[in-house]
Formats: sequence, C-alpha cells, structure tokens
Amino acid sequence: MGATISEVEYQANSARFRHLHTFSTAAELPIGRFRIFASATGGINWSRSWQDTKAGTIEDMLPGIAKEIRREVPVIIELAAEARRQADVRQQEWMAAEDRRKRAEDKKRIEESMTASAGQLQEVIEGWRGRVAVESFFQELERAIGLASEHERPHLMERLRLAKEFMGAGDPLDFFRTWKTPSEIHQPAYPDQESSS
Repeated sequence: MGATISEVEYQANSARFRHLHTFSTAAELPIGRFRIFASATGGINWSRSWQDTKAGTIEDMLPGIAKEIRREVPVIIELAAEARRQADVRQQEWMAAEDRRKRAEDKKRIEESMTASAGQLQEVIEGWRGRVAVESFFQELERAIGLASEHERPHLMERLRLAKEFMGAGDPLDFFRTWKTPSEIHQPAYPDQESSS
C-alpha cells in the first residue's frame, strides 16, 4: 500500500510526484498509406517492397514496380537454381547420413546375431552332451540288466522302460536342429558387411 500524499505537498513538489501515476506505451498505428511487398518462395532469399508517398500513389508507381520486377527475374532465376543446388546437397548429405546410420544398425544386428548363434550352439552342445550321457547310461544299464539273474531281469527291464519313458526318447539330433545360424537370426541388409564381420 502506497503512502498518502497531501495535495499541498503534491503541489509544492509537483516535479517529484509528476510521473507516479502515468505510463507510456508504443504501438504501430496505421498511417493510411499502402505498401506492396513481393517475395520469392521455395527457399529463395529475395524480396522487395514499395511504399506510396505524398509525392506519388501506388497506382502511379505500378508501371515502375512491374518494370523493376521484370529486371529482377534473371536474379530470381539464379537464386532459385542456387536454392535447388543447395537443397540437392542437403538431400545428398541426409541420404549419406541415413545410409551410415542404417549400416551401423545392420552391423550391430549382425554382431548380435553372431553372439546369439554362438550362445545357442553352446546350449546345443551342452544339451547333446547331456542326452548322449543319458543314452550311454541306458545302454550300459541294459547290458548290466542282461547280466542280472533270470528272476530279477523282468523287474529291472520294466524299471528301465519307465526310466526311458520318464526321460523321453528324444533324438540327440533334435538339439542340433534347433540351432540357428547368424544369418538365420538376422539376414544382413548389406552383404559386404556380412563378409567383413
């Protein structure tokens, strides 16, 4: 809350308090004159403007404006050609960057597929070893049962059948059939990268 100033004090010190309750602002206001503005599109940096004056109206200026624009046509054409050249350069740079990005992504996926394939093959080897060990165990067991007494042999053979059924009769090659090569995991988009990896 502001301090209270008496009228007598205000009048005695008017210079001191004059601007306390005032403000100023700036704004563009129409002046009643016309302006013609011409510019080129498509990334071309060319523009001109013409303002009417007290000495001449826009109508009086139109023939001169048309003549000036016609004189500028060769300049605009050259600017348009340069804009197209620059756009082509930007397009080529973008395409080269996009190609580099895609190649890097493809190379990364090739490396990932090689790692995944190696991991799968290691699992196949471990699975194969396990399966071969089980098959070898059953074969040795069957030989041992063959040496058992006549009386005990039928009971042991039934137990062997149950054990085989419990373990499953899988073909050891089934493990190998599940393995995927790197190119089966990811088909390289750039064959030259496949051979260099």
